[in-house]
Amino acid sequence: MKHSELRRGNWVICNENSVGQITHIHLQTEPAGAWPIVAIGCIHYYPFDLKPVCITEKWLNKLGFTIKERWPSQSGDYFFRPDRKVKIGISTRYGNTISLNNEDDPDIYMISYVHELQNLYKDMTGETI
Repeated sequence: MKHSELRRGNWVICNENSVGQITHIHLQTEPAGAWPIVAIGCIHYYPFDLKPVCITEKWLNKLGFTIKERWPSQSGDYFFRPDRKVKIGISTRYGNTISLNNEDDPDIYMISYVHELQNLYKDMTGETI
């Protein structure tokens, strides 16, 4: 993964079967240069050693998106948190999307990974999940 796409609080795969939440992002400096380091708890990783977590219904529920509404076309579902500020569209035919749940903001973003959802949610609402 790229250092620039990660934020504190993002969920990532840090080992083959281990998922962790980023607690710190900082630079490791040495006479030869500086490299970004990502901390998950007390263990440090280089960003390129981490892998993104794919969005699934299980992950949406873990992040609080527990309200599910079937699309009229039956080709996907919308997921909402109880405040219904943001809607997540999940479709095997059209892909995954995130947007504000109102008519005033027509922006819709394509997403594939949990960290993308977290980052866009924060950009849209100012709140972290």
